Amino acid sequence: MTKRQKLRVLWKAGGDWLVLALLATSLAANVVMGVRRALPPPHTFVAGRQMARISAEDANGRRATITWAGGDRPVLLYVFSPACAWCRRNLGNLKALSSQANARYRLVGLSTTTTGLADYVRDNDLKFPIYSNGKTGGHDFAVDETPEAALVSADGTIKEAWAGAYSGALQGYVEAKLGVHLPGLIFAKKTPPHL
Repeated sequence: MTKRQKLRVLWKAGGDWLVLALLATSLAANVVMGVRRALPPPHTFVAGRQMARISAEDANGRRATITWAGGDRPVLLYVFSPACAWCRRNLGNLKALSSQANARYRLVGLSTTTTGLADYVRDNDLKFPIYSNGKTGGHDFAVDETPEAALVSADGTIKEAWAGAYSGALQGYVEAKLGVHLPGLIFAKKTPPHL
């Protein structure tokens, strides 16, 4: 075998190793991305963590601070967006929480946006404090998905946390934890297509 033929064999063998190395790297990257997706995002409320005061605006645009201390009841913080379809579907549950848990918890709403907030509060007759543009710890208060909720004690400790609209197992969990009965999700009735 000539020197040139030996180099070709080595190059071919090295090329196979290169392909295998690229495949292994790709597989490792996919595993890492899968694990990251399975973990809660860093902003998600986590039971046991401390929750800082939140600087926000009330529904009229006045600066306000959401605090946990000073009340005789824990705060149930409900984060939503007026444009969120699942938040709209969860409105019946939210109103039930407002009326049934009022003696045990102080319900506070936090919108991720001011866009359409005043109309949303008025049109849905929400009877608890609603704030927007929240900030916590000097950083923007960011929630990727709404609705989210956290039950926060007077010392700022998150006691319970959950994400999503209240249906199925989550509805049962919220009912059991908060001692309420929820009506379930609201779905818009489909209108038949015009012929």
